[in-house]
Amino acid sequence: MKKSTLLALTVMAAVLLGLSSCSPVSLSATFRIFVNEVEARCPGYTAEDWAEANATCDRFMNDFKKKRITMSRDEVREMKENLARFRELEANTPVLTERPPVEEVEVDPNRVEDFLKGNL
Repeated sequence: MKKSTLLALTVMAAVLLGLSSCSPVSLSATFRIFVNEVEARCPGYTAEDWAEANATCDRFMNDFKKKRITMSRDEVREMKENLARFRELEANTPVLTERPPVEEVEVDPNRVEDFLKGNL
């Protein structure tokens, strides 16, 4: 993707984030617009584009954590649905993104069985 397009997307997200705090546009609607833009443009994303999109998504999620208590159930549901859409877009991209790998954990079946029985 061209740097100018990426810059435009970042500026748009920043403006929408700024507007969401002082206008009737809700955070959930702003995030939906962002995810729609990512969905429209992601076939051409590079690893750098995904890094920027993830950084923007993380900023939305930090804002969501702060404002969640004041949001309606519908807005919270919309945020969660759009986050799931964003993560699905990211997961289905052929470009490798730089998310930390999930740590593998050894599980002792006997301890699991004890835990399920209530014997810790």
